Amino acid sequence: MAAGGLQPASSGYTLTDSGREWLLRLGFDAPEPGKKRRYAYPCLDWSERRDHLAGELADRLYLHLVAQGWVRRGTGRDVAVTPVGQRALLPLLAPPP
Repeated sequence: MAAGGLQPASSGYTLTDSGREWLLRLGFDAPEPGKKRRYAYPCLDWSERRDHLAGELADRLYLHLVAQGWVRRGTGRDVAVTPVGQRALLPLLAPPP
């Protein structure tokens, strides 16, 4: 997600207006936080020793990226960006000039 797209909250993170706008450029209308499930929070990846985004927002974004054909499941827990995904996502991930 673009820098500044999330802000700390008591239960993890909330989505900022700029984060919501960035996700809309991906064609993803982010859900509002629900009551039954944590929305967005850091989760330590035991193999990489780095946090990744977990929760309802991350799960729904992943499903959107798969539906677009931009990512696919690799072996094990790996996720691979497809060539179509590279073309679609790289312009949105590149730092501004």
